[in-house]
Amino acid sequence: MSTLIKHSLLASVLATTSFAQNTSKPESQSLTCDDLSESLAYNASIIQNTTALNLVWLGDEERVAITEDDQTTWTISSYIGPGYDGGMAKYDENETQAVLWLDTGDSNMERLGDIIGLCHSFVPLQNRTTGDLTWSREVLERASEDDGDCKTMLGTECVEALESWYRRQGQAAWNDDQYPPCSAIQNTIPSECEGMLSEAVTMDVVRLNTSAEDRIWKWDQGINITSFSDDVTVPTCGDRNLSSSWGNRIYQTIDYDVALNFPIVDIMTFYPTVSSTRGGSSRETHAKVVCLKPENIQEGSRAPRSVKEVLDEHYGPHDDESGAERVLGRGGEAVLALASSIGVGLWLQL
Repeated sequence: MSTLIKHSLLASVLATTSFAQNTSKPESQSLTCDDLSESLAYNASIIQNTTALNLVWLGDEERVAITEDDQTTWTISSYIGPGYDGGMAKYDENETQAVLWLDTGDSNMERLGDIIGLCHSFVPLQNRTTGDLTWSREVLERASEDDGDCKTMLGTECVEALESWYRRQGQAAWNDDQYPPCSAIQNTIPSECEGMLSEAVTMDVVRLNTSAEDRIWKWDQGINITSFSDDVTVPTCGDRNLSSSWGNRIYQTIDYDVALNFPIVDIMTFYPTVSSTRGGSSRETHAKVVCLKPENIQEGSRAPRSVKEVLDEHYGPHDDESGAERVLGRGGEAVLALASSIGVGLWLQL
């Protein structure tokens, strides 16, 4: 299956968790991919190119804005793999977890990490208590045709409404005194998002300017990071350069066939963290919605059941019909018939 590289815009997440480090490491060692192999294991993945971000000061340098940086490219990816929490729980072979990765490439994250904050929200695919899917059948059927910007799956109006809402929430993340800042975000379902049955969940993840040790802990809680030196070099493992990427494990599990057939709806909210005498009104925030549907299935992984089989299991049997019929509905039958007649007439040169 070919790798699909798509253009959109986004990044990873801000939070405020710190971890105590053991300052005495007489037997420190180098970190290797073998040390991380269990937490890096995956069955399927998707990688999308995305425009990088920058922060600029406007006018008197009291007003700041987050802008796109066309001089470099970031990638956002989703890796679906076995359930894992460092060996603290047993997972069924049907249970999967996703790890979302932001790779910032050549960007100077020592600078950006201190002045840009990011809150990461996602819409769960499944209710783990009931096993029910959190989207309508029609929305999930459209998801297979989505190119990563969610506008086919959710509709342009819904995507724009979500981005508008979360841009406003970016102001709250910095203006409120809540700790961590992302807890100030209020998740909601805009009226434009018909078929969205579940609100997004905002995760508490590491700061963009945090250490490699803290970043690793967010997706591999089984690693004994205190056994490594403070200046440990983080390796590149496969197509993941861990030294320039931020990973976040979604610990909520999803059924294997659901996770490999449908996208994670990912909402990224960026906001400036620099001080400003004019308060929140002088800070321009940014939000982006993307759909991350796994497409590259690892050799040796079980092929998932078809989309129709999964949807029939959850919603009952459903007759196949064309996408045009679903969009037009019964009122469109006459239009389709007329279009067919015109096509036949042209072919026969009538």
